[in-house]
Amino acid sequence: MKNIFAFDLDGTLLGKDNKVKESVKEALKMIDEKGDYSVINTGRHYLTTKSVSNDSGIKYSINLNGSAIYDFNKGSYLDITKFENEEDIFDVLKYCEINNHSLYIYSANHIIFWALGHRSGSINAFFNVHLNNNQYIYINSKTAEEVMEFMKKNNYSFTKFIINSDDVTEYGEHEFFNDCFDALSDVGKVYIGSEGQSQIEVSIKDSSKLKGLYNFIDLMNINDDIRKISFGDSYNDIEMFEGTDYSYVMNTAPKDVIDKASNITDSNENDGILKGVKHFYDNYNI
Repeated sequence: MKNIFAFDLDGTLLGKDNKVKESVKEALKMIDEKGDYSVINTGRHYLTTKSVSNDSGIKYSINLNGSAIYDFNKGSYLDITKFENEEDIFDVLKYCEINNHSLYIYSANHIIFWALGHRSGSINAFFNVHLNNNQYIYINSKTAEEVMEFMKKNNYSFTKFIINSDDVTEYGEHEFFNDCFDALSDVGKVYIGSEGQSQIEVSIKDSSKLKGLYNFIDLMNINDDIRKISFGDSYNDIEMFEGTDYSYVMNTAPKDVIDKASNITDSNENDGILKGVKHFYDNYNI
């Protein structure tokens, strides 16, 4: 029976240095040599996934927490879902304006940063590593209305939002998430992001990494009976853990994420991907 391995990026396939380790490449080579499949499954935009594809050799990525699938061989989407309701979009923009939260807006082929709050320096530095100037757009608008006008004028779509707290220390544990959830759960699916308590993601409401994986399998005409193995470390991985045949969580994940996986592996820094893949083949690949 064939297997498909779905890998989260930040904290999973990638370590703190944002690079693909040699032990990860060894694990991916093992999967390839056995005739199995590997796919990236991340909340990231394809623009910030491209370098990982180049380094790892994985040519397909499920992006935006399951609402987009990108083919790096062809340089195009296989599928993408966008926010369509203007009132819902405006609710997100207005929430950030009122609370002075900086915001990333993921469009189909651009990432737009609305520079509210005080986190712009470190976040800009990260994105400048990945993006050309024409793909990363910095806006200094003062109101939600101005942002909406800018997006319409340039025909930019809305595919995902990342909300950043100006000062997460003003919140207690999970309070920033709870505040965002209460305000925006009718708009989309609300997650704690890869940076932890200071970052909240709002994705397409009926999307998930698990649904994205099943959509990918369908689009690639892969047999539905294929065994599905997931690796991750964050809250947006929980549905994937619960819906795949075998799941591996990095031991650096929050405890309530660890509790949802069927197996625990080591950290990325301690070769957790290679250890997990070897564990699967030694124990489950019958």
